[in-house]
Amino acid sequence: VCSSDLISGFFLNDSFIFFVTDRGITQIDRLTSRSSEIVTDPRIENVIFDGTDIYYITSDFTLVKYISHSGETEQVISDKISDCVIIGNTIYYSSIQDGRKLYMCRMDGTEKEKLSDCPIKSMTTDGEYIYYIASEELSGSVYRTTADGTATELFYSGNAYFVYAFAGYKNVVVYIHDESGVMTAANVEKEGLEPTE
Repeated sequence: VCSSDLISGFFLNDSFIFFVTDRGITQIDRLTSRSSEIVTDPRIENVIFDGTDIYYITSDFTLVKYISHSGETEQVISDKISDCVIIGNTIYYSSIQDGRKLYMCRMDGTEKEKLSDCPIKSMTTDGEYIYYIASEELSGSVYRTTADGTATELFYSGNAYFVYAFAGYKNVVVYIHDESGVMTAANVEKEGLEPTE
């Protein structure tokens, strides 16, 4: 990683540390410190690491898989997407072709199913639920849906700008815009809600 690179995230395995930068993804060998740029795209989004392979959305809104053992990339699904999460063998994504509505499909793009008629601003997962902000505006309310897509509920009503959920953590972090434009973080407890559908 060059000293001038802007680093937006990192992850690691037993062999490498990976840095997400404004130029793509760089891997650094944990034993030799040798670095190599494995993905070159200045505008990648939603980097997901499954412990072996790396998934990310390219600058042309394509979900791509970087196959670590071969160094090759392949397109995962045909839809253009603006956001996604992966749970097991299922991809949950915001479809650009359908006004950023929430869909789910298998890892090969089959069994595609629409989960929401609301446009999705951003989404996150704790491995059990998908949490998403339903809005065409800068902020909106947070909903959550079960991983099988059978139940959806209002999780947080308000001006949520971004949302983070983590496996094993009892709260969801919601970033909120107030009337003056100041952003604050709120920890919202996961339990105590009843499904609405």
